[in-house]
This record gives sequence, structure tokens and C-alpha cells, in this order.
Amino acid sequence: MFHGPFPMGTFLVNIIGCFLIGIFFGLLEKAHVMTPGENVLLITGFCGGFTTFSSFADDMWVLGSKVTEAHLQPILWPQS
Repeated sequence: MFHGPFPMGTFLVNIIGCFLIGIFFGLLEKAHVMTPGENVLLITGFCGGFTTFSSFADDMWVLGSKVTEAHLQPILWPQS
């Protein structure tokens, strides 16, 4: 379902991350519960890490499922 010609898993994680950034930014700016530095940490750090790491993990999973011994041969048995 998520691994077709379009990377749907990566797309969904990024959409969810953007939604969370909007929610956090709106709530934190309106309520003034945290300092601007803490806002940056939560929004950029947490949401940025969520979208970036999830995308990386998804792409590595797809890549790992497509690798064969022929792909690894130059790495495992290099020619002198």
C-alpha cells in the first residue's frame, strides 16, 4: 500500500508533521506558555526530527528490501 511508484509513507509522515507544526505554533503563540527558544525546540526539534527520521527510516526499509547480493558484491568482495 505504501510502497508504490509514489512514496506514500514519506508523504503522509510529512503531512502529519506539517499539521503538528501548525497546531503547536498556533497554540503556543496564542497561549504564551513557553519562551520563543522552547517553541523553536519543540517545533523544529521534535516535529523536524519526526518527519526527517521517519522519512529516512521508511526509505531505508524500502531500499533494504530491494538489495540483492549482486548489489553488495562490490562492497563485500572488492577486486584488488
